[in-house]
Amino acid sequence: MALQVTPAPPTVGAARVEVVVKDEAGAPARGGTLSLEGNMSHPGMRPSFADCQELTPGHYQGSLALTMAGDWLIEVDASFPDGHRARRTFPVPGVRPAP
Repeated sequence: MALQVTPAPPTVGAARVEVVVKDEAGAPARGGTLSLEGNMSHPGMRPSFADCQELTPGHYQGSLALTMAGDWLIEVDASFPDGHRARRTFPVPGVRPAP
């Protein structure tokens, strides 16, 4: 699983989150249901939630609200029609204030 956030570097506001998921053989993981949870790296902030849509086989995209400048963690929770599940947390450091 790989994650990319746009804009880069990320700023406060709506961020486009792209996730690429491959199976153990390296083939695109198709037909998944992916959800995102964004949390600040420190306690006390409300999390942000979003769902992703599959754009092309194994490539998913969602929009997540980054509500404050600082360091974030984005957790991706994925489930697939064959019953496989995957969860991974990605650090997103240095979210900048909105311009």
